[in-house]
Amino acid sequence: MTQKFALTALVGIALCLPNAANATHVAAAEITYHCLGNNQFEVTLTLHRDCFGSELQPTQSLTINNPCGVSSTITVDRISVEEVSQLCASDLSNSTCNGGTLPGIQRHVYTTIVTLPPCDHITFSWTLCCRNAAIDNLQVDDQSTDMYIETTMYSQSFNCDDSPTFASTPVPYLCQGAPTSYTFGTSEANGDNLTYTFVEALEAPGLPCLYAAGYSYDQPIIGITIDPSTGVLTFTPMQLGNFVITVLVTQTDDLGNIIGTVMRDMQFVIIPCANTPPDPTTGTVVNPSAGQVIAPYTLDACDADNFCFELVIVDPDSGQTVTLVSNVLTALPGSTFSYTGTDPVTATVCWDPTGYGAEYANFQIVATDDACPVTAFSTYAYTIHVCSDPVVVIPNVFSPNSDGPNDGFYFMEFAGFRTYTMTIYNRWGMVVHETSSFNSDDLIWKPLRETPDGTYYYVFNGETIKGEQVDKAGYVTLLR
Repeated sequence: MTQKFALTALVGIALCLPNAANATHVAAAEITYHCLGNNQFEVTLTLHRDCFGSELQPTQSLTINNPCGVSSTITVDRISVEEVSQLCASDLSNSTCNGGTLPGIQRHVYTTIVTLPPCDHITFSWTLCCRNAAIDNLQVDDQSTDMYIETTMYSQSFNCDDSPTFASTPVPYLCQGAPTSYTFGTSEANGDNLTYTFVEALEAPGLPCLYAAGYSYDQPIIGITIDPSTGVLTFTPMQLGNFVITVLVTQTDDLGNIIGTVMRDMQFVIIPCANTPPDPTTGTVVNPSAGQVIAPYTLDACDADNFCFELVIVDPDSGQTVTLVSNVLTALPGSTFSYTGTDPVTATVCWDPTGYGAEYANFQIVATDDACPVTAFSTYAYTIHVCSDPVVVIPNVFSPNSDGPNDGFYFMEFAGFRTYTMTIYNRWGMVVHETSSFNSDDLIWKPLRETPDGTYYYVFNGETIKGEQVDKAGYVTLLR
């Protein structure tokens, strides 16, 4: 279903009407988007439902807001329901999703297509009553404490970009006392930079939930840490119960300009168990065919055109079978992924990064054992340092006459450089402009109105990401 964004002037305070479904016990939620072109976006709401609660409706409502003074509500239709309970295969039929007693989780995916207005800062939001009263780190009333999430995008500054998406199931059951690592399985199709931070769980826009004594938004579980570059959560859970964690993923370009943000609100459930998850300290990068291991989970492949490496994951509980799932094929286009063995498990990743547009590539692997009834898992985050091929193309004429096209001296193509200096001389050999600045539109020089027409001489000196020196010189004509 395609929906046109209806422009409705905001007068006073906009009322937020929650989707009607009391005690639904949505355990996790996020909103993502995919650009289709012509200012059309496919917007997706993903909800994870605790099957002990009531059913979810076949449609949900999203609110779209922006600073241009307009607002709209759109309907997203459910396109799939899938059980993703963390149970071994033989006990899956006894989950609460199937009328049994074991913990059951369903993934509900809703989507629609919208045409957005010409306004730069768009916010998609969703709210639902009510949060689960069993949550231990929030002060929750299961009849009135709403759950609110939002996603933002700058659709005009960054035309036709996609949000990051998540592959990992966001309602993990974890063993009390077991060292844990968890990643979100994020991937981003445009090669943008992602950073991760804890944020407050929300009831409404700007209205944070109240945290129980001893907990806060950045310590939702005692001792938990988050890696801002990879999003890896590391902790040893000691307290039994249900714990809400809210993480904001911020998407930026190479200059640090924000493209958008996605909030993921999710729960960890800590249970007593004798099973031990796969060892989170194993799985390090070993035996690379090219490149250099510069950290346990990081490979510098800057000088490699094609490479493979291995990783070995070990489960401390003997006799179990460990299976691996990864987003590597999406995160590293054209890569291959395979593994052998049951415990230990040896995985092999191969990739030719030729043509990859970013300096770093990240992927995750989830290792799950076959304990019954509740399985245990660990997640592993990997970083590949990739050097994109350097390119610099400089025009030979520009016309700063305020008519729009060619109003400045811009790089036609510019990528793969760590540093550079561009110096521009007039015909008498005097420096009229010099820059070493990286900017989103690749501007070199925007001359003042009194700068005379004529031919100027430029000298470019740059160092590529690979450490190679590139020097260029030539003439450019300023013609109004």
